Amino acid sequence: MLGSHTDQADAGFLDGSLDWRSRRSLGGNAGAATGPDPRAFGDRAAWGNAALLQLFLFAYDEDNGVSGEPAVGDAAAAAGGNIVDADSLRVALVSSGARVLSYVPPSTLLVAATPRVASIVARQTGAPMPLLQQPEPDSATTASNSSSGAGKADAAGTGTDGTSAGDWAADASSRDARRSRQLQRQRNRLLRSMTTLLQSDAVSDPGPTTSLQQQQQQQQPRYGARVELLGGLSDAALGAAERDWPGALAAAVGSSATPTGNGSACWPVVLARSDDGAVADAAAKRLSSRAGAGGDGSQVLRVYLCEQDLAPGVLWLAAQPVTRWVEPQLRPQSRNAVSSILLQTGGVTQAQYDDPLAAGNRPFWDAGLQGEGEVVGVGDTGLDLDHCFYADPRFENYAALLKGTPRRFRTPAHRKVVQYVVFRGAKFGDDGDGHGTHVCGSVAGAAMPVDGNDTSEFTLQFGTGGAPRARLSFNDIGGIGGSLISIDNVDELFLPFHKSVGAAITSDSWGPLWSNYDGLARRFDAFLWRNPDVTSFVAAGNSGDDNSRVGGTVDSPANAKNVVGVGVGYKYPSGASTTKLLKARGYQTSSAGDVRLFDLVLQPAETGGLPYLDSVVSSQRERLMWYSTPIDACEPLYPEALAVVRGRVVLVSYSDRCDVDTRARNLQDAGAAAMMMIHHSPNMEYTESPDLSGSAGMPIHIPVSSIPQVLGGWLVGNLTAGVELRLIWQEYPQSVGDVVRWSAYGPTRDGRIKPDIISPGYGIVSAKATDGITGGECSDETQELSGTSMATPLAASTAALVRQYLRYGYYPGGWPDTEDAAPFKPSGILVKALVIAGAKSMRGGWALQVAQLLSTGPDPYQGWGRMDLLTTLPLRPPPDSPAAGSLAATGSSDDRVRLQLADDGSFTETGQEELLSGLTATGTGPISIVLVWYDYPANENTDGYIVNDLDLLVTVTEAGGTARRVWGNNAEDAAGMAPDRLNTVERVLLAAPPAGAQLSIRVRAANLPSRLLSGPDAALPQRWAVVALGHLAGTLESRLNPAYVMPATPGATYSAAAVRGGRGLTIAAAAAAATAPPSIPAPPSQSPLPTSASLASAATSEPPEKPPATRTALPASQPCSQSPSAPRPPPKAATAPEDPTPRCPL
Repeated sequence: MLGSHTDQADAGFLDGSLDWRSRRSLGGNAGAATGPDPRAFGDRAAWGNAALLQLFLFAYDEDNGVSGEPAVGDAAAAAGGNIVDADSLRVALVSSGARVLSYVPPSTLLVAATPRVASIVARQTGAPMPLLQQPEPDSATTASNSSSGAGKADAAGTGTDGTSAGDWAADASSRDARRSRQLQRQRNRLLRSMTTLLQSDAVSDPGPTTSLQQQQQQQQPRYGARVELLGGLSDAALGAAERDWPGALAAAVGSSATPTGNGSACWPVVLARSDDGAVADAAAKRLSSRAGAGGDGSQVLRVYLCEQDLAPGVLWLAAQPVTRWVEPQLRPQSRNAVSSILLQTGGVTQAQYDDPLAAGNRPFWDAGLQGEGEVVGVGDTGLDLDHCFYADPRFENYAALLKGTPRRFRTPAHRKVVQYVVFRGAKFGDDGDGHGTHVCGSVAGAAMPVDGNDTSEFTLQFGTGGAPRARLSFNDIGGIGGSLISIDNVDELFLPFHKSVGAAITSDSWGPLWSNYDGLARRFDAFLWRNPDVTSFVAAGNSGDDNSRVGGTVDSPANAKNVVGVGVGYKYPSGASTTKLLKARGYQTSSAGDVRLFDLVLQPAETGGLPYLDSVVSSQRERLMWYSTPIDACEPLYPEALAVVRGRVVLVSYSDRCDVDTRARNLQDAGAAAMMMIHHSPNMEYTESPDLSGSAGMPIHIPVSSIPQVLGGWLVGNLTAGVELRLIWQEYPQSVGDVVRWSAYGPTRDGRIKPDIISPGYGIVSAKATDGITGGECSDETQELSGTSMATPLAASTAALVRQYLRYGYYPGGWPDTEDAAPFKPSGILVKALVIAGAKSMRGGWALQVAQLLSTGPDPYQGWGRMDLLTTLPLRPPPDSPAAGSLAATGSSDDRVRLQLADDGSFTETGQEELLSGLTATGTGPISIVLVWYDYPANENTDGYIVNDLDLLVTVTEAGGTARRVWGNNAEDAAGMAPDRLNTVERVLLAAPPAGAQLSIRVRAANLPSRLLSGPDAALPQRWAVVALGHLAGTLESRLNPAYVMPATPGATYSAAAVRGGRGLTIAAAAAAATAPPSIPAPPSQSPLPTSASLASAATSEPPEKPPATRTALPASQPCSQSPSAPRPPPKAATAPEDPTPRCPL
């Protein structure tokens, strides 16, 4: 099966498993394919030849890297035949009218063509062309059942283990029944996480004549499937799918449902565009077009089916020739004073933790870097505009400003929120737990007067955001009670809305609870591929305590290639906080002594109302474990168990033979210390605490808990193999050097490093929402929340300071008032590279998910390390400045560190390379060199998700001429180095290069298969950026380095422009800049406040292409809260260049 995963059955929902994704499988030939359902394609004028298309795999020969080995597709090898040159194959396909849809590693193209065209190309090129076929009904279930159990019956009626055929059949029947119940439970959990459509959603008023029974039928949910089409279909074809496919689906699944009347509750529903896309107004569609949405030609249907129709319905959808991919449509789930100190200095002392509002704790704020001029895009449950962190007394009736589809307003004059978009199905404002209000506060929350210039002092509070002078673009996707609506079109409207008002950094703390690379992850990748000036931060998820899940727990879309996936760390100083973890230790016992084999962290789900495990397991003495016989403990324990279980924690399996109470009483009677049930769920995420039935009998007084099936089976297996298991509670620190135990861990299913970074997200104080947005006096309430949801906005706010640093000319010298200052607008790729290059290793801290010590990194727990501005951006303020005082007070700055970079690199052909030279080591410490690129979006139905592969190679030449080469993501002393073929981030870490050693940095396009694909996205170049950070001297001699380009032309400034079809560098004369060192201005003042009528009109209009040339200041207003005042930033020292990109005026 193409791209099947080894850890879960890919047949997925067809047999009830949690990993439901339907795709076609390899094999057969064109003649073996089933044709389209004629009921679905009756409108020939609308569909054209789309119904004749089929999917084929064409393999080619291309050197996949510098090693020189030809990369041959597995599909081609299986099918036999010649392997052809990639360019020749592409020419043949495109000239014949075929569409090259995507790349399937290694060296294989997914092609949509008619069988006739595919056959012609195959004959012309000699390339094999296996056909992608739809999955066979129940094939996985049949295979699973036929191979289950031991001792199959032979022809003589006796099993290979001596059992009779009758005995084996009875055992097999019992096993099948248990398997069926387990799959149904897993199916139910999946159904609960899927989006649903009720009949009442379409019928707002059932009317007085509707019977109670009819109303109950109308409430039967239909579950959502996301169907990705081949793309390039006309609006007429999409309309025909909405009109004709429901009837075809109903007939195919054998449903008796009708479109109207009493039988309509289970009539299939097909929606041709998701969310607001179908009815978006012209202005919104222009945004989508400017962002390049749809460039890959993909289109999506949302299909809703009742539970009983899902399995046959998915098979039918996968069989249609225009279908490329089917997956469940899952409901997205929601995933600072001290934190800003930690992010700016790399540590927190006890004194700083005790008094975080004291002056001198934040050197970057004191250096004037507080987010001015930055807009950060956030999507979440809603935003309480009445909170003092966001309130602007010049605006009151926000609801009246909402116009258009989706409903939105733009308020360029607003001090904090420049845009608010309410997507269809969302509720304006924030309710529930105030998740959106809280995360926005972490980004940019600040209470301050409104004076039109934004130069007044903001009020420093415990919850003040990381970039207090940045502003927000907000997408409201909050449903009722803090839930989230499903968003499919992130690359068409959701993210483009942010970009339309100048947001170059986005923060999203939501996503479905699964770790597949799915359509949502692919669309994040697609947006960033088209928009390399944006950096997207996404919460990794909170399933790190599920150490039973295979393939990591970083959920979509944080597992996308181009985003920055954020995990959770602590904000506590060393020694301030600890936590206890329950560990199972395995020993091999002998007369010579016990040998510890392993330590495993357990996170059992405990039953309330009973004693807990810490009442019988201590941190001072280990408690032995055993297992019950019978294994389900549904009857009194057998003598062999009675002899050993007394005083032990006993494992029992789940079964339907008895309730939890009976098991617990049987163990209690045998003298067991506690019962630990092996839950029927494979993963901790779905493991529930055992519920007591309350049946009659002796009171239960032992602890009762459960662990997932995978762990329980593994522990029992070790016990039966003679390993002695002991439980103990062990205390661990919770400090800035440790990863929170529930922070999602990697790697991704294809082996990529995720999460990317760690940011504080435990016990974060930020804004608390109140019900409704009414205007008037603002609220300054705060609340403390924890999660990757909280870590992500803090990381995004820190990235806003990184971007401001570069725009305002702090690069390369660490202060803008220098002759070599090179202010420029960075790409989003460069911002990501800087974040990773400067991440602080958490070596020596604890990964509390598994209670293991962390290495230097990267690793699956810390990613590349903990976010740290001071190790990312050199800061060299004047000795008498507030920033210098902050650096001296924190004692965490290393003045020997230098930064050099290359931005907007671009490749268009495999084999192209760029040589970056001019740097030498100073010999005083380590050097980190990082390459980052935004990759072309991958196919969901493959095992590997890298499309374009670049290589980083660093050559270190010492004074005597001795040279050594280090490949990206290899240890510098590794014996058998090889290029990385998995990640879109590559780092070379040189621990102690000798003084004077020359550094040569080579970036090479090892493989660019995106150039072989069809569509405008494939025509875009491969962009990349490089950062060199550490104990180095010199300048990267490259046109990609602003510090190298700008000093060559006195009186010049730097700006971004198109070079080789991508972004690049140009020199623009600016005589005024050469006359005197300019100062960093505050954001330009706003126009005079219009009347309320004109304000509403201006707020809902599209932004002008360029900001007005002049503005006058608004009268100052009073601050909306009173708290200790923050110091004003120092006088600005350099002028940032005008940003040529249209943005919401400041």
